[in-house]
Amino acid sequence: MDISPSRRNLVQLSLMAGLLASPIRARAEPLPKIPPGPNPMFPEGFLKLVGFFGEDSGPDEKVWYEGVHAPDFVSFAAPYMARYARNWVEDVHAGGAPSFKVITEIQYKSEAAKAKVRDLMNSPAADALFEHGAARAAEVRAKVAPPPRTSSPANMVPVEPRRFAARGLAGAGSPVRRRIMLLSRTKDAGLDDFEAAVTAMGREIASLAPGIDVSLDFCRPSGRAGPADALVYVENSRAVALPTSHGALVQVMSVLGVETHTSIG
Repeated sequence: MDISPSRRNLVQLSLMAGLLASPIRARAEPLPKIPPGPNPMFPEGFLKLVGFFGEDSGPDEKVWYEGVHAPDFVSFAAPYMARYARNWVEDVHAGGAPSFKVITEIQYKSEAAKAKVRDLMNSPAADALFEHGAARAAEVRAKVAPPPRTSSPANMVPVEPRRFAARGLAGAGSPVRRRIMLLSRTKDAGLDDFEAAVTAMGREIASLAPGIDVSLDFCRPSGRAGPADALVYVENSRAVALPTSHGALVQVMSVLGVETHTSIG
């Protein structure tokens, strides 16, 4: 597969969220800056976002993401990030198989830190990183023959995180195995009641066995609806059966086995 960039916003989206949305080619003219208006990488009023990517991506995406993209992004964004992790879907333990391949967690330390990352990605110093990522992507794909893929718009959703963790979730030094539950709100459930039910569910899971760590992300309305209304991240729970239903307010759509690579947080 021939991969090459055409516009800076797509390469920036790749740099932030991990997957290339269009082919990468050597560019002959400057790429445009990030516009000042709304951008899914920098959700207004939220410090964390979750990206769902890779509907038809080949095996080379993970090689490029972990070997090129993540180190490039961390090289300038690390001081401003509270968390940066990639959850690669490996198994479906319950429910339906997702259309995406990786769930990316991006969390800024503060609104000022978020603005700083946006400014850095608009700076001349970022050009070398974009060029490096494009060149390395071509090298990776020259060594791995992926199946054909069709590009799809990136799905990035602002979230409100909450954590029930005794030790803290996996930090740098990953990968580790975790499970992620994708939850949806039932038709008649109010938002407050849904969040209360999910919070209770998280606490129950955390109490199932010593050492289990649980954190929650509640998805917030944006221009594009995400594939879930809430995510439950569960670590150190291999011997524990996770619930596949939880009352009348919460629907468990999928329980996924993931390999988590964490650079920050």
